[in-house]
Amino acid sequence: MKKNEIPVAQNNDFDGLVVHIQQTQDVLQNNARLVINRHVTAKAWLTGYYIVEYEQKGADRAKYGEQLLKKLAEKLKDKKTFSYRTL
Repeated sequence: MKKNEIPVAQNNDFDGLVVHIQQTQDVLQNNARLVINRHVTAKAWLTGYYIVEYEQKGADRAKYGEQLLKKLAEKLKDKKTFSYRTL
């Protein structure tokens, strides 16, 4: 049996049904957390990447101006996700 594989209840008992449903819930909930965490990480990384590319304009280094981050925070609609502090 594989790590995330859930065995099908062999008996038709109620307790087996409950265990099977709970195990299915636990495995799928954990998988959902992993996917969400990956997407949140990718979003943060890409946001930083876009800012660096914009600021550096192809150069190896750039002087980061606080004005850029302030302007971005003002223009991006989701104030909680894209506040000045989080950027």
